[in-house]
Amino acid sequence: MGHLIFTLDFHEFVRGILTPGKESRINYDPLRLASGKEGYVYGSPEFNFTAHFEFKPEGSLEIPLISETGILQNEVIKENGRGSMLTSDFLIPDSCEEISAWISLQDNNGEVSFDSDFGNNYHFRITSQDIEILGAEIVNLKDGVGQLTVKVKACVDVDRIVVRYRITNGKEPYTEIPVELFKTNLKGKTIWTTGDELIPYGSVVAYDLKYFVAGKEYKSDNNGNYYIAETKIK
Repeated sequence: MGHLIFTLDFHEFVRGILTPGKESRINYDPLRLASGKEGYVYGSPEFNFTAHFEFKPEGSLEIPLISETGILQNEVIKENGRGSMLTSDFLIPDSCEEISAWISLQDNNGEVSFDSDFGNNYHFRITSQDIEILGAEIVNLKDGVGQLTVKVKACVDVDRIVVRYRITNGKEPYTEIPVELFKTNLKGKTIWTTGDELIPYGSVVAYDLKYFVAGKEYKSDNNGNYYIAETKIK
């Protein structure tokens, strides 16, 4: 099951795989909207949270977000999404290519507020339909250097791809290096590739992908675990 997660520190990300025709779940930290609201108690029915979805190319849905643990006077507050969260399940339509989402809150005074990225809404692509990693390979050459090559197949809607890699056994293992992929032709098919990116001999590389559709940015990061490039020796 895919999960859309909205954390207290205002990050939004996907865990699992969003799959058309399958149920997914939204987890939402209510303090994104209710922080500072007088009289707010976690799970109170006087504070009505609603998740709004638009499914492209067609379809929409509104569902209430609920506390599965009932009312809590002392909810667990954590910024990373591991605290007390409101939740609900929803079905992704068979034809869905992209999900646009926002949250509303009607408080105990009847006032309505929105969490909508300042009116832009939050966008989630069906990544498994957008891009496919064909290979990420490190070749260690005899002259003491390595070559990293990443190859990706993408749907026609994708207009840009960036690989962000870091050398986990280097002097600065948390430094990300972005590299633009470019289109090339391989056996009659359009493939996105980095070319041969030079790296130190014996490097261990973790990476993720950013890709862009109509100017909007999306990410593929192996559920937050990053991908690991395969190493070969020549």
